[in-house]
Amino acid sequence: MLRCGLTLGVLLTGILVMSPMARAEEAVATSESSSGNSVWNAIQKNGKASYLMWLYGAHTEALSGNRAGAGTDLTVDHFIAIGASLGNGFTLKMTNLGRQSINEAPEAAGKSFVWQDPYFTLSKSGLLKSEAMAFNMDAYIRYYAPFSRPNVDARNKGAIDDKGRGVVRLYVAPAKSFMDGKLTFTGTMLTNIKLNSKTPQERFDAATREFAKTGRGNDGTSVVSYRKDMYVLLDPTVAYTVSNKLEIYLEWYALFDHTTNGKWTSIDEPESDQTLSPGLNWTPTKKILVNPYLEYKVSVEKKERKLGVASVGVQMQYTFL
Repeated sequence: MLRCGLTLGVLLTGILVMSPMARAEEAVATSESSSGNSVWNAIQKNGKASYLMWLYGAHTEALSGNRAGAGTDLTVDHFIAIGASLGNGFTLKMTNLGRQSINEAPEAAGKSFVWQDPYFTLSKSGLLKSEAMAFNMDAYIRYYAPFSRPNVDARNKGAIDDKGRGVVRLYVAPAKSFMDGKLTFTGTMLTNIKLNSKTPQERFDAATREFAKTGRGNDGTSVVSYRKDMYVLLDPTVAYTVSNKLEIYLEWYALFDHTTNGKWTSIDEPESDQTLSPGLNWTPTKKILVNPYLEYKVSVEKKERKLGVASVGVQMQYTFL
């Protein structure tokens, strides 16, 4: 009985193999399988996808972020990015950022998670490159779409830092290596240009209405018609490669704001935004990056610089593609 069944099975198999219909269906199935594999291979080869979590707000006096008895005051940023490699060092990505507040203050209720402006980045690695000089410069152009609730609220209130129709960022990162690549100096510079959506009179009127309701102007207790239309960030960094999985670095950055009344913030002003940050980059695998760091705000008093209390932060990224 078993032998008869086997013989019948072999006969049926032979008929199916010889059938034109069977051969056509097999060809289609093979083609679809091949097509599916090629699509997946293309995604694996050229696709880009990652998730980054950034926790900050803690400091060395209280890791909870407690300031003056205000309770826990931490922030977690969630970056979800997808994109594709376009070839020749070009990459296009879209990133969505969700900001999560861990805050016990009553006014924070209902605002624990807010989507920020999504942004689109066209980057070019090795825009300028010289192996003989151990020099490389990466660059990108980015656009922040002004769709988030915080930005809409800022526009309605005539805020001085209203982002209007969005923000364009220009970024360059020239890097020079020494000691056979173990020591690297990177002179990052970026410029954010905020695209306007209101006339000075419209901004002044909106800020005046907000002042009448809350007593707060768009520049402290004042109501002004100008706005912050641009800032430049200088971010030089020195990094040393300890091993293929560990890098330590020291970073200093300073932010310079420009307003439409023609003023720039100065590096010698008390309100200047300067930070000194030591940290490390640990990559236990090719897909995982862990970046703990300290951040010291640099205060300026009578042109003398002092380091404040160190903030503590960590970034953790997982790269899917």
